Amino acid sequence: MQLEVSHRRCVKQILNVGMNTNTDVALSCLNIESAEELINFEKLEFYGQLCRLPVRFFAKKVFIHRLVRYCLGCVNMQGLIPDIYRLLQKYSLMPTLGTYLERGIFPGKMSWKRTIKKSVRMANRQRRSQNANEITCLEDSKLFKADKPLTAIVICKTSPSLSVIIHKSTKILRMAMSRQFASKCAICNKFTDNIVNHTVWFCDKTEPKRNNLIVELYKVTGHCKFMQIMILPVMAMSRHLLCLALTVNEDDLFRNFVLLKLICDLF
Repeated sequence: MQLEVSHRRCVKQILNVGMNTNTDVALSCLNIESAEELINFEKLEFYGQLCRLPVRFFAKKVFIHRLVRYCLGCVNMQGLIPDIYRLLQKYSLMPTLGTYLERGIFPGKMSWKRTIKKSVRMANRQRRSQNANEITCLEDSKLFKADKPLTAIVICKTSPSLSVIIHKSTKILRMAMSRQFASKCAICNKFTDNIVNHTVWFCDKTEPKRNNLIVELYKVTGHCKFMQIMILPVMAMSRHLLCLALTVNEDDLFRNFVLLKLICDLF
């Protein structure tokens, strides 16, 4: 769908990242829905309006007629009704349709809105944040949350003095979430197939800074977890390092700010 493609492009431009950045990560950073999810929400909300519409309206009679026909097996039907039926199945809302057809009872406006918000928006946000966390963090770390944007972005707004380092660190994170192509390192002028991995772990020119980073990582994680990180594949190691640096505590303060600064100093 062209609208969905355009929406994703806009989100990634807002974040100032490449088009190859993982979409779940990009949407989770801003905690917003995809265009398809927004349209699905509006369709279900409109379905609720039709169900609550008084029967004296012609639109209600047409809606009931088409709905019953489709439920009785008219599979060739196109348009709103098949879309609504598919969405009710997708988001496990079929019991509301069954109750409406059997008893003519449908939830009130606000009740239905809360239901579809929970089923569509929150469910999709939770799925997205879970996917983003799975590809970014180890099991004991959760960088993305379903109910708010990436905390680093929020901190950037409340603490302008940290904006430079936060912008840089989140950009590095999103680079690590993107498909990589051969590029030239601006520091050592060597070509690499992954600029993040190269800069963090392999660039000759950043070795002194890298040593400081590894020492700090050892201090932060302890021996056991440090060894657990070091045996990961290089890409997973880079992603988890960034996740660890951007993790915040209960007061929305960076737990490992020194680690975050050392990572940014590499780039």
